Amino acid sequence: MSGGPPTGTRAGVEGAVSQAVRATRTPTTPYRGLHKTRLGHVLIAAGLNFRRLDAWWTETPIGTTHISRFARLGLRLAA
Repeated sequence: MSGGPPTGTRAGVEGAVSQAVRATRTPTTPYRGLHKTRLGHVLIAAGLNFRRLDAWWTETPIGTTHISRFARLGLRLAA
């Protein structure tokens, strides 16, 4: 046993963090205090939820599915 957190739980957290970084272009909050940092995280999460709701209501995809370089090579060779 590795002793680390379950991979399913971690994957969801890291997916949300990477989406927040891409959407807001801020990898960390520029604040020093714990309360301000928490407020920044809450505001970023609320903004992501509004973005997801807007995409759901207008039926527009948020992003494209990632295709690895190996898969792209296979698609190019098959064409």
